[in-house]
Amino acid sequence: MLSHVDSASYYVASAAETVVVPESADIWLHGMAVSTVFFRDTLAKLGLRFEKLAIAEYKNAFDELVRQEMSQPQREQLEALLESMFSSWVEDVAQSRHLSAEAVRAAVDEGVTSATRARELGLIDRVAYEDEVLEEKAVTLDEAAQSLPVTTPMSRKRVAVVSLLGGIIVGQSRRSPTPVPVVGGVMAGSETIIRCLRAAAEDDSTAAVVLHVDSGGGSALASDLIWREVARLRAKKPVVGVMEGVAASGGYYVLAGCNRIVAAPQTITGSIGVLTGKLVLEGAYEKLGANPQLLSRGKFGLLFNPAHGFSTEERALMERYGREVYERFVARVAEGRSLTRERVDEIGRGRVWTGRDALTVGLVDELGDVETAVDRACELGGLAAGAPTWNVRAPAQMLLPTRNDPTTWQRTLGVLLEERALLLAPPWALGFSATA
Repeated sequence: MLSHVDSASYYVASAAETVVVPESADIWLHGMAVSTVFFRDTLAKLGLRFEKLAIAEYKNAFDELVRQEMSQPQREQLEALLESMFSSWVEDVAQSRHLSAEAVRAAVDEGVTSATRARELGLIDRVAYEDEVLEEKAVTLDEAAQSLPVTTPMSRKRVAVVSLLGGIIVGQSRRSPTPVPVVGGVMAGSETIIRCLRAAAEDDSTAAVVLHVDSGGGSALASDLIWREVARLRAKKPVVGVMEGVAASGGYYVLAGCNRIVAAPQTITGSIGVLTGKLVLEGAYEKLGANPQLLSRGKFGLLFNPAHGFSTEERALMERYGREVYERFVARVAEGRSLTRERVDEIGRGRVWTGRDALTVGLVDELGDVETAVDRACELGGLAAGAPTWNVRAPAQMLLPTRNDPTTWQRTLGVLLEERALLLAPPWALGFSATA
């Protein structure tokens, strides 16, 4: 039963045996789109400039701050992502509704707005209100659950599920102390994830492990530390990786060493590349009449200072560092996926793929979800289908600034800005190192 019909809700509902909507339902099946707004000139008006070093051409995070229009590589990969996602949506809906893909595309292009027309096109089965659908003998889900049989697994062996959610950082998992967009949210700490993986490794009842990832990446260091722990775990027990909405950059890095990798058709993955840079406040200082006085020791003491952009030598240093991280990333993927480094570089270079396309190029093994991953873990671990699972959890550390500790906010912002490569920062936390 649907009342507001958009692409996401209809995609889920289309898998049901019967799809019902009321006559007054809002129907908005009008396709998909991607938009990007560029702010280079806007920053310039404020006296700000962002300097970005990326490996390679498809690593387009922060292009919005250094360009005024879309680059050709960015346009190329976004067009490919959009086509793959829309084609997957059309094909799945067509299969579920017993329609042709052409008929579904035609319905989208028609711009269906009424429930009656949706029924005529075969998109839904019935136009009715909820009270007309429910039968007199209908029961609630809670009531029905009381009648379900309770089964006790015959085997004591189980599958452990470790979830890595949010930006990847060094240290413990934490939640931002502020609701500020981009900065806020859950961050997956390498120490926390490693503790969970080690708990699964040491648990005698665990026969296999599922590493569940929904992350756009983060710290290259933290990603490599987690990758190492996955490799150690794999030597003891099979590990199956599964991607949710996004497992890109560092989110893919941590999965590279799994025995098998499962992705949803529309998962955003790949982004095998490296990004470094800093926000330059030189113009803003001039506009504000500020005069920074800089003292340093060592040739690169002012490397991340926001008062000036990268010098030629500083840029060369950062490019060398980024290349080292990239080559390590490529090596990890090549080893885990049994590919040559040349092939990984070819499908890497910062490019993102949908799960469906990632299967074609060899970055994942099959399409599916967490249930699929658990089934594969059972097979690899020698367990019968339907073996029990357990979620391995570690308590998250909350960063809550206190009145008695004036440096807490500084430390918090420093972590957020350095590890997540964010842009707004006080002078002590402006540069950020390689993010994968």
